[in-house]
Amino acid sequence: MDNKIFENLKDTNVLFVEDDENLKNIVKSLIAPYINEIYTAGNGEEGLELFNANKIDLIISDINMAHMSGISMAQEIRKIDPAVPIIFITAYDTDENLYNSISLKSSGFLKKPFDRRQLMISMLMAITNSQNLAQNTIDLKNGFIYDMNARILYKDGDAVVLTRTEQRFLYLLIKNIGRVVSFDAIESYVWNEKFASLDTIRNFINRIRSKIYPELIKNIAGIGYKIDID
Repeated sequence: MDNKIFENLKDTNVLFVEDDENLKNIVKSLIAPYINEIYTAGNGEEGLELFNANKIDLIISDINMAHMSGISMAQEIRKIDPAVPIIFITAYDTDENLYNSISLKSSGFLKKPFDRRQLMISMLMAITNSQNLAQNTIDLKNGFIYDMNARILYKDGDAVVLTRTEQRFLYLLIKNIGRVVSFDAIESYVWNEKFASLDTIRNFINRIRSKIYPELIKNIAGIGYKIDID
């Protein structure tokens, strides 16, 4: 393989979770020359511990393992990090495994046996897609991520249901993150230049705060609102 193709992986820290020691050693030797660091675990419990203790950019995990499955591990990781790319590998591509993989927003699904090229391409695609997504997403903390392109708010990886008015308001504040958005600007953009009293805006803010966390939207007395996550 042309090593230049995989230069995008050179700074990547990989967590590889697999209970087959032979396969674990083979994969480690195959991908180690292309990445920064590889951490290996024999089950989901060990994998979760390593994830919490290290900066992990990509997870590759078997599904069926003793102590804690790859799916259970990924569910716990998604509570911590809704965006880290996960590639599942398994000898059993059952409907249940595929469904669980999709529900956890995995970045790939490889059926054993696989070759080095298949694995490396899956890793490259996962990291590239993750980097592209990161450029268009904003971490609002407390498990909330905002996708600027799709204008969707996520909580722990799941989309938060917002009304159209709430979507417009949140987009306006996040687009101007760190800056105060005046009452007049909010009225004009969110309510399409229709009249909205200060009481209407305040009641609206209280409703949307109940869907996120109160500290995210700050009230600047007599001026407007802003989001500041520094």
